[in-house]
Amino acid sequence: MKNINKIIIILATFLFLPCASYYGFLFVNYNYDIHFLQIDACQNEGGKWNQKSQTCDWP
Repeated sequence: MKNINKIIIILATFLFLPCASYYGFLFVNYNYDIHFLQIDACQNEGGKWNQKSQTCDWP
């Protein structure tokens, strides 16, 4: 039973670290802006993020 707990902890760690690293990278990449997920989604769809109004502008 102890081995199963160790395996679960190891798997959870290796699943959590890549996710945390990815979102941490995005947070740092967008100058520590808390709207980084909205900025990323806006740019992925072809829009331009307006920093002043915190909205997505479309061309």
